Amino acid sequence: RLPARGGRPRSGTERMIDLTALPAMDVASRVDLVRRRFDAMAVDALAVTNLTNVRWLTGFTGSNAAALVTADSLTLFTDGRYADQAPAQLSAAGVTAELEIGTDVIAGIDRTAPSVGRLGLEADHATWQTQQRLASDKRSLVPVVGELVELRSRKDAGEIARIRAAAAIADATLTEVAPSMVDGPTEREIALALDTGMRRRGASGATCGSAARIISTLKATLRWRYRARMTRSRCSRPPSIQAKCSTWWPMYWAFPPMR
Repeated sequence: RLPARGGRPRSGTERMIDLTALPAMDVASRVDLVRRRFDAMAVDALAVTNLTNVRWLTGFTGSNAAALVTADSLTLFTDGRYADQAPAQLSAAGVTAELEIGTDVIAGIDRTAPSVGRLGLEADHATWQTQQRLASDKRSLVPVVGELVELRSRKDAGEIARIRAAAAIADATLTEVAPSMVDGPTEREIALALDTGMRRRGASGATCGSAARIISTLKATLRWRYRARMTRSRCSRPPSIQAKCSTWWPMYWAFPPMR
């Protein structure tokens, strides 16, 4: 049974992730992977404005950032809130990069790339305003779509180890919480129990984000299990996983710290 509001679920597996036992992620080499794509992208430099891609490229996790990759340099732009965090995370990731602290990351890119002839922009993320601010008679803007997403899809040993650890955390937490769902708890209580259980085991957050999304996934999962039981299906996994994980599934709810 889930606890009363403000309480704590019954303890399940409490083993925390041992980050020291996981192989390190090779973040430092990622900038060279991007540079090798310059010819295919037809660019001389790439402005990275998608925060997910900035984190993948640099290891920096702040909420305001951009990066500029040129043939011989990498620059991270962020604001004064991260004056301590940014260099610490760059160092922890083993990434060599220039760091510019200011209030306007787009202005930083514009100032740092005056002589770039062809500047690539993440066209599926950059806004019209960003495009207009970076437009110049001395450089052309080149739309880039999906290049870093494709690179991110190729996981190294460190990333694979963390995905496995996240799956184990999510499985253990769902095993702990699922029996309580028959007692009629609120969606908020279920979401809190899941989030608390995953963090207790070492996760840094839930990939689904909102409680509503977590619960909608649970409901879909339970409906699938009910239909599978009624039809005596021998399928071992729900369609979401078979369709290349096109929808969220509980084993992907948690992710461990990425450093």
